[in-house]
Amino acid sequence: MTEQFNDRLKEALFARGFNAAELARIIGVSNGYVSNLLSGYIARTHKHLISIAEALRVRPEWLLNGYGDPNIDDNKHLVEVPLYKFVHNDQKKRYIKIIHLPEIALLPHSESLYGVQIPPNDIFANSTLAVINEKLKGSGLFLLRVGSTLTLSTRIDDITSIRWIHLTPQVPDMNSCVVVVLGRIVAFFDYIE
Repeated sequence: MTEQFNDRLKEALFARGFNAAELARIIGVSNGYVSNLLSGYIARTHKHLISIAEALRVRPEWLLNGYGDPNIDDNKHLVEVPLYKFVHNDQKKRYIKIIHLPEIALLPHSESLYGVQIPPNDIFANSTLAVINEKLKGSGLFLLRVGSTLTLSTRIDDITSIRWIHLTPQVPDMNSCVVVVLGRIVAFFDYIE
């Protein structure tokens, strides 16, 4: 059992894939406050304990004292994501549920999530589900539809321009086709119908 509050907090952050800045943003405190918790300068937090525990999906009593099972087994963090299947220029829509993904549910604009089935191709051996956030901007991995082809592309925001690096083996001709930026990719999953 981890002895100190700050060690349990570090363990929970690592297990959930968060960093200190993400936790600070989610619970609405300064980065310095979370840094002080992690370094042990603040031995225990009573004021933000529930918020931290909810964000990290751990039991508050475990986080505070180390007692019991740390994991919360609830369905509080269900995320319903509409799934789009692109077939040539046509799109078919179905709904799926992705369960226990609070990291995705807590992202900014999580109401703007949807999934796109990517058929097997040169990058993915199996059918893949890309979870897209259509409102996230900035540098990152994006899914584009160039004509009737789905394309993975990295967007790099420079100070005065935006550059795209296309990750598909066949570089799309962005000038001769209709290009639709579907959104920023926040997760990939194997997709089995």
